[in-house]
Amino acid sequence: MLPGDPRVWNISPRQLVVSSQVDVTSSVLLAATGVNRPNPTGLIFCPEPCNVAYAAAYSLYAQPVSRYAASWEFSGNNFDLLVKYEFENQILKALGYDMQWRQSRASRSCRGKTGSSTPMIIR
Repeated sequence: MLPGDPRVWNISPRQLVVSSQVDVTSSVLLAATGVNRPNPTGLIFCPEPCNVAYAAAYSLYAQPVSRYAASWEFSGNNFDLLVKYEFENQILKALGYDMQWRQSRASRSCRGKTGSSTPMIIR
């Protein structure tokens, strides 16, 4: 195991937009993917270049933004983990790391984002 990157202590993402988005409805999710989940679904639509169609949260880096499903705000510690993961993504990107591996990991499940096994819907 390698030690952590000490540059992290000098990085503070600036002008990062963080906001909730209304959860995609169960009926929309079912029609688009064939996946049936109760409302609130805990998922939002992920725009390109995301490698998943729906997720609990995502980050974009050209204009730093992190979005999350609004229903997660009331999920206690899960919300904290969700937002923390997205902030980590922004910090790693600011340090110059290739973020593809985190996106690929996230496409298999939401475990890396929330600590749970909530599935993401892969494109």
